[in-house]
Parts: sequence; C-alpha cells; structure tokens
Amino acid sequence: MIGFLFSNQLEQIVDYSSRFGSLVFGILIAGLVGYIAWKYIQRRRFLRSLRIARITPVELKEQLDSGCDVLIVDLRHPLDFASDPRTLPGAIRLAVEDIEERNSEIPRNRTLVLYCT
Repeated sequence: MIGFLFSNQLEQIVDYSSRFGSLVFGILIAGLVGYIAWKYIQRRRFLRSLRIARITPVELKEQLDSGCDVLIVDLRHPLDFASDPRTLPGAIRLAVEDIEERNSEIPRNRTLVLYCT
C-alpha cells in the first residue's frame, strides 16, 4: 500500500541515486579522507607539543637552584624504583596506576616535572 502511494517518489529517489550515486559516494569518501587527515594532523601537533614540553636535567637543576616553585613527580615503575630507590630532592613518589586516587596530593599552582624510565 505504501509503495503504491509513494511509487513516484521512490522512482525519483532511484533515478537521482543512479545519476548522483557516484558523486555522493565520492563526496563521502573525500569527507572520510579529509577527517582522517585532520585527525592525523592534530595527533602530530599534540606529539610535537609533548616533545617541546620536555626539560633537560640541567634546566631542572637551574630551576631548582633559582628557587622556582617546581614539584617533581617520580612516576617510575615499582620494579625500576626497587632497582634504584634514589629520588630527586623533594620529589613525590607516585605510581602511574595511583594517579587518579592520589591526584589531590598534586598541587595545581606549581610547575610540575614528571619523570620516569
């Protein structure tokens, strides 16, 4: 019954899709490729910002000596910590697995330096 009532519209849809089907398919593929390219560019920018945000041990020592308000968080794995239990002066020992439970220990008004192996 519905097919009979909308037979003209269904024929028009089939006709349009046969004429413009490849164009619509091409537009969808181009949109998907564009989206993937945009996500790739965003990821590359994020990874570049992580590389830029690194600090050398010499720079950290200079900041500590100058009295900057720096908090050092030791994120080494327990096995790595067991083999070498030394930490930097004033560093907070924190396992990566415990970050969510102990996030109140990390002050928000200081510069954080995270280190791991």
